[in-house]
Amino acid sequence: MRERTNRNSLTTKMNNRVEVWGKKIIDTDLGEDYEDSFIKKMWCDIIPIGGSKKNASGETEYNDTTFKIRARKQELRSDNWLIYRELRYDIKYILPDFNTNKFIEIYAELNTE
Repeated sequence: MRERTNRNSLTTKMNNRVEVWGKKIIDTDLGEDYEDSFIKKMWCDIIPIGGSKKNASGETEYNDTTFKIRARKQELRSDNWLIYRELRYDIKYILPDFNTNKFIEIYAELNTE
């Protein structure tokens, strides 16, 4: 009997392993402070949706690229960020998938100088 697999299903497209990072409160001698903290890893599908090249002060340029990242529904906040292949993706906003309620769409921005 031959196994049936749907090669176009969303779960087979989730082949990018990303790290989720956030800020954690720590106690110091001067009071409370924040430090970057690893939260978890997750599988997702990363889709570029737009980009632009912008000029900054002092003859510098930077790229502003936006990505849609689809992942299984989980707890994320918009102040978290994602690391994929040593690049940081800042989360702009998160939308639920209202059709199935099993996935989320994360819109993130990659800024490079």
